[in-house]
Amino acid sequence: MAEYIEREKVIGILNNNIGNSAIRSAVNGYPEEYFDGWTDAASEAITEVEGIPAADVRPERYGEWLISGECYECSECGGGSNVNTNPYCWKCGAKMDGKDVTQ
Repeated sequence: MAEYIEREKVIGILNNNIGNSAIRSAVNGYPEEYFDGWTDAASEAITEVEGIPAADVRPERYGEWLISGECYECSECGGGSNVNTNPYCWKCGAKMDGKDVTQ
């Protein structure tokens, strides 16, 4: 299964690494070319990350079927079902395993 990341966070990490390598270069007495190499590499990586097409993804939702009179109701959106064996809510797409997304 594919994993997705936030582009801005990756770029932030790369930018932080540029700053950290400048500090390490100055403190440790590395030649200026050392810092220049890290800056060039991180800048190239940022350019490549910015060029990756964005994926159309949505956060996972989790829920459970709750008894509601004669039928079952999705705990996330209230969508109804006649059976509680459906693995996903037909209305919102929540996975019906009761798992909390924050776990």
